[in-house]
Amino acid sequence: MIKATRYTIIVATDYARKLLRFSLSSRTVLVTILATLGILGGLAILAVTSLKIHNNASEFHCLVQENRSNEDQLEEFNDQFEEIAQRFDQLNKNKSELMVMYGFKIENDRSSLFGIGGPAPEDGDSLIRKRRDEIIDHDIMRELDRLHNRMRWELASLNDLLSIVEGHEDQLNSTPSIHPASGFFSSGFGFRRDPINRTIRMHNGIDINNRIGTPVYASANGVVMFTGVQSGYGNLITINHGYGITTNYAHLNNILVREGDVVKRGDKIGTIGVTGRTTGPHLHYEVRINGVPMDPKTYITD
Repeated sequence: MIKATRYTIIVATDYARKLLRFSLSSRTVLVTILATLGILGGLAILAVTSLKIHNNASEFHCLVQENRSNEDQLEEFNDQFEEIAQRFDQLNKNKSELMVMYGFKIENDRSSLFGIGGPAPEDGDSLIRKRRDEIIDHDIMRELDRLHNRMRWELASLNDLLSIVEGHEDQLNSTPSIHPASGFFSSGFGFRRDPINRTIRMHNGIDINNRIGTPVYASANGVVMFTGVQSGYGNLITINHGYGITTNYAHLNNILVREGDVVKRGDKIGTIGVTGRTTGPHLHYEVRINGVPMDPKTYITD
């Protein structure tokens, strides 16, 4: 039988002034070495695991930041789309005002032809979870830029047009554009059943109902060309606005201007009455272009 090898460890200490001896078998030394290696290996594994956890935490933090960035981008898209919609509304408003002023026919709103939109509300969460390069698509950005540039050009062009129109200030001020009196419309322009003899007749203006004495205003700048009583109209004021435009204000209770007076848009010229051929107090208002009756409602912009 082979005798096991033993190892002796001698430790000298100055404090006790003696030697300490430790006798270890080869098996004990081997077990100690293996245990030490095991502990070191475990520590190494723990360090690697800790590093991976740290890296994962950093990556998670980056994803959170990227997610917030994506939300900001989506909010920015929404703001830009809203701005474009507002610009379209402003263009349509300005276009309508110009067309009314010059008697052009107003076409149907074409704003629906432009492809403005975005994801449905229920798609928002799924979009945010996508990668940034899927959300902020370069084609969308180019389309936004194109729409913005087009809108800026359209607004600049329209502003130039408005500047030209403003140069014709006299013509604009001479074009009827306001309600001649407060009240409600009781009868419109066109063929209707006559309220007195019940036959179908052409109604050359609009009727605005209100109490006797309600103020009546000039709808544009001009010169009073007639005041007095006229068959069917009762007390009547006719204003010549130039450019072939005249307006009539009938069934008045009081006439507050004289022939030849220069009036401006909004000047009080009379009051609502019940004179002439009428069933009750109201203002009969007409707009004529070169003597031809036009629908006054198309000239009211206020």
